[in-house]
Amino acid sequence: MKFIKKILNRIPFLFKTAKWLQFNVRKIFLGYRRYPGIPGRIHFNDRSLIKNNTLHYKAVGKSAVRFIESAVDQSGITLDDKSCILDFPCGYGRVLRYLKKKFPHAHVYGGDIDKEALDFCEKEFNIIPIPSNINFGKIKFPVLYNLIWVGSLFTHIDFKDFCELLKTLMASLKEKGILVFTTHGKESLNKLNSYGLDNLNPDLIKHQIEKEGFCFQPYPGKSNYGISISTQGFVMETMNQIFQNKVRFIFFKHKGWDQHQDVFAVQKMMI
Repeated sequence: MKFIKKILNRIPFLFKTAKWLQFNVRKIFLGYRRYPGIPGRIHFNDRSLIKNNTLHYKAVGKSAVRFIESAVDQSGITLDDKSCILDFPCGYGRVLRYLKKKFPHAHVYGGDIDKEALDFCEKEFNIIPIPSNINFGKIKFPVLYNLIWVGSLFTHIDFKDFCELLKTLMASLKEKGILVFTTHGKESLNKLNSYGLDNLNPDLIKHQIEKEGFCFQPYPGKSNYGISISTQGFVMETMNQIFQNKVRFIFFKHKGWDQHQDVFAVQKMMI
């Protein structure tokens, strides 16, 4: 299987053809599915529904909203029908569907680089779509947000993009707005073999984490997209260096999301 993937990756036409065939076969045989207890339909291409495990799918979506609720409760702000909420990246709506259910009167936006996912979320959940960009500084957010949720994006980018994304998101928050985001923390050192990366050197990665608090390993054929691991200390120090006293830390939860990713909640203070 790995051999076939390597061949496809080296021949763009074959790769695009294989992707097209895979997409349409899944569309014909799976379609848009409904499951008990899950708001809205699930897109046939939603890979976050792993092996049809709806219990896991629901738990991950709901837990994100619980962290968001906790951050709002501790922040001193309220979310009402004038509030703007952003799910970035929204994917096919694993968290977005629960955000819409919890805050039905807020203006909910979804941002993603995947047009198919964005189109689906716009139609299925009546959200405002925001086309994303691999260059975070080029994303055009139409409004400032009261709340931004970022699930599993800081987990895949290098240090430069990590900082750029933080700056972009904080600049897109209203005063006292909240950013809740996840990272790969030290728990990820126990899961290195599950990330689909070749030629990993676990000892080297662990040494780099201990020394610098951050490590990035690109996916094959990619330069700035892969797996990034960052410690709590690294994230807090980086934010303090960039924003100084303009950010208030609300809470940190070690491996809080899906028993895996760390969760941070911060609030933008007066500038």
